[in-house]
Amino acid sequence: MRSSGELGRFIAFLRKYSRPKFGPAPAFDSLDLVRAFWTVCKRQPISRQELSSTLELGEGSVRSAIRALASAGLVEVRKRGCIPARRGRALFGQLACVVSRVSPVRASAITFGERAVGAVVAGGASKVRMGLEERDAALRAGASGATVLVRKGKLHLTGSFDDRNFITPDVEKEIESVLSPCEGDAVILSYSPRKPGAERGAWGAVLALMERL
Repeated sequence: MRSSGELGRFIAFLRKYSRPKFGPAPAFDSLDLVRAFWTVCKRQPISRQELSSTLELGEGSVRSAIRALASAGLVEVRKRGCIPARRGRALFGQLACVVSRVSPVRASAITFGERAVGAVVAGGASKVRMGLEERDAALRAGASGATVLVRKGKLHLTGSFDDRNFITPDVEKEIESVLSPCEGDAVILSYSPRKPGAERGAWGAVLALMERL
């Protein structure tokens, strides 16, 4: 990623925790870290038990993830729960300028009938090619798949899909009301039977796209 400052350092920090291609799965990985960090910043203060329930991640894994974030100076653990540290607040301000929305989206034809998590990458439309990189990143993260749209006048699908078959008025209304993409934004809809898979897929695709911003 070309961004400097806290956001560039955060991407480098996450890379250290990327899931290995071989061997046993770690207790947590880079996608669990970014999910935990985002949730702490959005729902502060939040206890580790609440965080475990929200992320559907074991308490031991959550403790390890919070320890890693705290060692990087991004979160603090207080009696009332986890909160972003000063450096974490600065980072979240930069991250939220790039990732303007992350939210559950209703299942529809565009998500092949599966529950989804949508994410908006500000200014990402010009960096999306066919949407294959983002889809593959979502698959590697544990999602069933991902649909990538871009806002260029109106919402368009990437790849060879016919917009009319998937972006129905109901689908467009849902995306507009939940995610509110602006002109030039990219919209990622990661879908999975389970919430963690959809969330991990969304963040995997987001980080893949951010590498090209």
